[in-house]
Amino acid sequence: MGKKKKKSPVKPFSELTFTDDYMFMLLMRQKAISKGVIERILGIKIKSVSYPQTQKSIDLEMGRKAVRLDVYTEDDDAMYTVEMQNFRLDDLQKRAKFYESMASSEALNKGDKYKALKNNFVIFICTFDEFGKNLPVYNFNYFCRQDKDLRLKDGSEIIFVNTKGNTEGVSNDLENLISYIDNGVVTDDFTGKIDAAIRKIKENRKYGRHYMKVSKKFNKYYVYGVQTGREEGREIGIEEGREIGVEEGREIGLEEGREIGLEEGRKEITDELIRQVKQGEISEASAAKLLKISGEEFKSRLKG
Repeated sequence: MGKKKKKSPVKPFSELTFTDDYMFMLLMRQKAISKGVIERILGIKIKSVSYPQTQKSIDLEMGRKAVRLDVYTEDDDAMYTVEMQNFRLDDLQKRAKFYESMASSEALNKGDKYKALKNNFVIFICTFDEFGKNLPVYNFNYFCRQDKDLRLKDGSEIIFVNTKGNTEGVSNDLENLISYIDNGVVTDDFTGKIDAAIRKIKENRKYGRHYMKVSKKFNKYYVYGVQTGREEGREIGIEEGREIGVEEGREIGLEEGREIGLEEGRKEITDELIRQVKQGEISEASAAKLLKISGEEFKSRLKG
């Protein structure tokens, strides 16, 4: 009898859900979904967010450890990092702290005042209970050990969502979101939008082909990790798979990148030119010429 073939750790494309890295990345690129997820977890209303960046790399100095964030977006007042975590890591809490510090470090340029530093929220959506207290959400801030009512106003917060936790007492919106992430059952309009977006992605052959290509390479690294007996093999496989996915993402970016990436790029360029005009570095006419728009249209963007 031949040896039983081991099951691949990579799911078929048709079975992907919100919690799978590839699907999570495609969903959270959509502003309405990323904004809605963040609002429900933090219990706040956000006016608008920038176009979400997936697999955002922060590498501040040669020779020092860099990070790659699953999802990063921001608004006028805050930065938001959202990570999807499907398996336990013994360093997850320190990893969360490192992500928070790296995002803050990148946010300030030379000469910027510390008061310009935006609030910084790092969110880990976990399909397990990191702390074993059965809470649906764990929020962490700095506080004074001698007086726990005294909190440090540094604007940072690290949040762990536990999709297995007891949701009694949380808002209906958050309960519905956590339930959907855990079991895929639609219970309100927002989870219905997420579910519809997943179906639409699965109907797109372009994504299916790209997923298969990335999955084959991911599986190779995963198997290597297992065969060599390395406990971190899975993490290595995932990180390597993400790197491959980022590179090959340019393939599907030929279409989606032109729709999202180019629009995002234009916004970044526009924002930078607006900044230069406000600081007197260039004239409004020059900025409008660079953007290939009329002076009146640039004035309108400047006021907005």
